[in-house]
Amino acid sequence: MLAAARVHGFLSERSLQNTSVRWLNLSNSSMTDQNRHGLSRSIPAPVQREVRKRCGFGCVICGVAICQYEHVVPTFADARIHDPRAIVLLCGGCHDQVTRGHLSKDTVARVAKAPKALQRGFGFGPFDIGEMHPEIVVGALVARRVTTVLRVWGVPLLQIAPPEEHGAPFRLSALLTDRSGRIVVRIVDNEWQAQATNWDVDVVGPRITFRRDHRDICLRLRTDPPNRVVIESIDMVFAGVRILTSERSGLSIRVGNSRPFRAENAIVEGSDTAVDVRYDSIAIGVGGGSIQLGPSEF
Repeated sequence: MLAAARVHGFLSERSLQNTSVRWLNLSNSSMTDQNRHGLSRSIPAPVQREVRKRCGFGCVICGVAICQYEHVVPTFADARIHDPRAIVLLCGGCHDQVTRGHLSKDTVARVAKAPKALQRGFGFGPFDIGEMHPEIVVGALVARRVTTVLRVWGVPLLQIAPPEEHGAPFRLSALLTDRSGRIVVRIVDNEWQAQATNWDVDVVGPRITFRRDHRDICLRLRTDPPNRVVIESIDMVFAGVRILTSERSGLSIRVGNSRPFRAENAIVEGSDTAVDVRYDSIAIGVGGGSIQLGPSEF
């Protein structure tokens, strides 16, 4: 940013003395927005989603889920339309190999016939978790220094393990489903694995959004490295237990057809388990620590 600011300042000063410098820079920026056929670089959202799905929500070469769109055959320079069959997902590293001439478009096209993420069954990416115990936010629930954030019928669905050695990070693991009980994402020791069976997985900035349909968001994650991971919203069912929460709508846990437990917000610190759904009860803040529970009903 500092270098960019210096260049901008330099151009501004020069533009006062030589208007041709300013004109050349403005015209160059507009030339990159379209190719020689007038096709914009902006790919329509439906085409993007089709490309993501076809590639298994990951780079066709390595499977990394933080990607960009790449026109293969034809290249963007020669394309007349954004044909989803001619576009693939490439991670930053693999895309850099293509632009630097270390990886051919022919090879990318060949590999794209059997994308790595589809072979593995998921696209993946890392959570940057530091040496401090991370804060985990699940909608209206905030868990600090908690080992198991969510347990249902004795199964830990969201938990934090200590570092394996000094200087190593804490380890986040999770199993999150949609409201039909289908696995949406697994997190294994800080690696998130977006299942290729999802209807859509979209990574924009620090957010990862999982959809069952166009307007049906079943899970939205946000990473705030290195010490915080936020599940902004989730609507999941696991073994007959529905967990519905967002940062604005509060926390709702329903076992079967029973009346749901609801809370506007909850902060659990220093407990072994933040939420423990048992056969006969729902416990908040199990194993010591402190609890701040907003207005609730059961």
